[in-house]
Amino acid sequence: MPWLPWEWESLREKAYAKDPKKKNNTTVFGKYLSKMKLKQFKDCGWEDTERLTEEHERAAAAESEAEQALQEMYA
Repeated sequence: MPWLPWEWESLREKAYAKDPKKKNNTTVFGKYLSKMKLKQFKDCGWEDTERLTEEHERAAAAESEAEQALQEMYA
């Protein structure tokens, strides 16, 4: 199973937003394991962590560039 920190953070933030007093990492861990069994991640393993991280970073950079281009067009 790959380690995807952005997925962990997303689940952790949702758990905290739901109830800050009940937030614990055991709940987040269970949800992370469940998420990694979804179709999009089910064939991925630890060895895919680096590739998935690079793809995520490229997508984030492209999104940031597109957002910046829109801001420049409307500025």
